[in-house]
Amino acid sequence: MQFKGKAEPVPVFAVAGQQKRRAIRLQEPVYALPMVSRQAELQQIADKLALAAEGKSQLIGIVAEAGMGKSRLVAEVIRAARQKGFVGYGGACQSDSIHTPYQAWKSIWQAFFEVDYESSLKRQIRNIKSTIENLAPSRMPVMPLLNVLLDISIPENEFTQNLEPKIRQSALHALLEDCLKATAKDEPLLIVIEDLHWMDALSHDLLEQLAKALANYPVCFVLAYRPPQIARLETPRLEALAQFTKIELQELTQTEAESAIRAKLAQLYPARSETLPEGLAATLIARAQGNPFYLEELLNYVHDRGIAPSHLDKIELPDNLHSLILSRIDQLSEAQKTTLRVASIVGRLFRAKWLTGYYPELGAFPQVKTALDTLESLDITPLDTPEPEWVYLFKHIVTHEVTYESLPFATRAQLHEQLAAYLENMYPESLPLEALAFHYGRSDNQTKQMEYLRKAGEAAQKHFAHAAALDFTARSYLCSRTLKRK
Repeated sequence: MQFKGKAEPVPVFAVAGQQKRRAIRLQEPVYALPMVSRQAELQQIADKLALAAEGKSQLIGIVAEAGMGKSRLVAEVIRAARQKGFVGYGGACQSDSIHTPYQAWKSIWQAFFEVDYESSLKRQIRNIKSTIENLAPSRMPVMPLLNVLLDISIPENEFTQNLEPKIRQSALHALLEDCLKATAKDEPLLIVIEDLHWMDALSHDLLEQLAKALANYPVCFVLAYRPPQIARLETPRLEALAQFTKIELQELTQTEAESAIRAKLAQLYPARSETLPEGLAATLIARAQGNPFYLEELLNYVHDRGIAPSHLDKIELPDNLHSLILSRIDQLSEAQKTTLRVASIVGRLFRAKWLTGYYPELGAFPQVKTALDTLESLDITPLDTPEPEWVYLFKHIVTHEVTYESLPFATRAQLHEQLAAYLENMYPESLPLEALAFHYGRSDNQTKQMEYLRKAGEAAQKHFAHAAALDFTARSYLCSRTLKRK
């Protein structure tokens, strides 16, 4: 609508209803293309969902290297589960949160207890209390222990304030277990955790305990991860469970790859015919080696350069996926490249306002938003959450990793320090200590490193996260020794 004093019309919105928190956050939120192949895997998963719906809990591990389509398959699992009446909750582990207690579970329980961070603490506590009274009334005294999962500040009571760390952990797990059991009696549950290879120790312990406790309930756990490289995950604790099924994704076959190429070409070049140009499929398949993401990025690379698929011989394709992503980044404007690199410091999921907040050199928000709009149109960082939050996501974890690694070490250290200082100032009480320990830990500010590593170690010890506490404390000690020598 046009308003007095405004040169341009102002968007007007109608209230359509109360917004619900998204219970399952997909790693790749928008799939414009149909899924190619994986029919055998989908059928196997459908069979496991049917068993879970009957009260025979299932644990499904989807395993593959980066780019092989784990998140894409997970999206299909979620869709199929919803059609079967499952209620889903999910989250993802982060590479910068390996020592953050329960990081993998936070979004799951925040959605389960319907935590609304726009509401007052009093209202949040009232809603959580109502949920516990309905599902596990005998566990009401331990409600303050949910703070570590929900990132809120429920006041401690006489029962919880003097509990030893080990007892706190046991009491918290018992509450969560009872809540899931009571919920599963009414409707089957789907719990999804992606990037399990970055799971913190406490999250792994909770997952194992819940999987065992819910063995005879209508619950299906779906886990997506790369082949484990962490010792505690290599130990087959989960895989040893009777209800565990491993699904390893293999490279696309020639026929499957050709189908994927046709689908992507139809998206990028809608006016062209369906016939594949001679030699195109063979060239792309030989380079991508059956990796679906690599294949898609090759076609994006060709399209970015304005080359028709039939003229593929006019350009030289990058030798590997890393080089390919770097080549796509090099084609961006300076503003877009800088925005992307500054965002990579934050993490795979990032808020637009944080970019302008910690790195003012990007310019005003409208400038940053313009750059992000272009990156979204190029399918590099799609919009995850619209206004007013404006949260974006690196569409693929490999793109985030390559972008971050392209920064010189000195630049990374400087940006991590700037981001940490901004977050420390903006969220003095609500931001997890582990986040500040991580960003200061990758900076050259050893005084701040020591401070937040020590604080994070103390917090981890309180939550019975021994491995994390030892790691933070050891690193804090090394910082103090270095400062003394200086």
